[in-house]
Amino acid sequence: MDVGNVQVNYTFTDTVDKVTKTYYSQVYTPGPTGRHLVTCSASYNNHTIQTSESKDITFSDNHLPPPALTPIATDLLQGSRLILTCGEPLLLAVYVWTKDSKEIPLLHDRILQLDNFNKGDAGSYSCSLKKNNYITLSKTINIRIAENISQPEIQTDNAFFENETYDLKCHTPSVTPGMTYTWSKNDILLANETSIHYILKDVVATKNNGNYTCTASFRDKTAESRVLIFKAGAAPLGKPCDPKSKPACPNKTPYTGECDVSKKPYRCKCLDGHKLEGSTCQKGNMMAYSVILLVAGIIFSRLISVEHA
Repeated sequence: MDVGNVQVNYTFTDTVDKVTKTYYSQVYTPGPTGRHLVTCSASYNNHTIQTSESKDITFSDNHLPPPALTPIATDLLQGSRLILTCGEPLLLAVYVWTKDSKEIPLLHDRILQLDNFNKGDAGSYSCSLKKNNYITLSKTINIRIAENISQPEIQTDNAFFENETYDLKCHTPSVTPGMTYTWSKNDILLANETSIHYILKDVVATKNNGNYTCTASFRDKTAESRVLIFKAGAAPLGKPCDPKSKPACPNKTPYTGECDVSKKPYRCKCLDGHKLEGSTCQKGNMMAYSVILLVAGIIFSRLISVEHA
């Protein structure tokens, strides 16, 4: 490179596995594998003018996956608490947070928490994490300020059966620590039920069927959910099972040991030659099947005889 009438020369050194190589160029691209310790220097008339700091660069297939940016809520009320979590816990990781594309100074924890949320805190948030020589960036999420609590929704299963247990959850996008909840059935307040969850255990239709609503409250704001019509049908055949349990089902006759999760409510699978009867698997009535097949064979033979007559 010419600086005025002066010729400046550039030299890169790249150390890989304790072996150092020299490259004479103004631009150098290391890689694409291994760990590289790279420096460059500028010289004039065989005299070094300036040497850079060393740059440690690693190429690997074992890269860091982008962290999932998880908010408790995206529509927050004035005075509530913003909590964002940057990915899963990772030892020796360094975290950087940005708001509206600007770095938030002095914040390097995995969890971002802002109390007394206000309009100035609304915006686009993202996080990045660095470990060793890797840096990866999360997606950006928009955090908005809400004037009122968004209408709650009762989240649960789509179908209900007797003898099963159901978790009704009062969910609102405005959820925040300090929010309180009440539950009602057929417009009658359910006493002592103040959790975000309402559990219906071992359902009995005559006892538990009805119209359910929940109300979410924060300071002077309240919002009521739509009505959930809970109507439990007769318990389906078979032995109930929980796929999260180990073992989920008995691994002995008449069961396969597997839990059928193709549809709810989950039931233990029956061995071949067995069928669901009541709350268990029963061996099929082979004699009845034989009689049916015998009668069908006789009828078929007579039809053939009539056709040939």
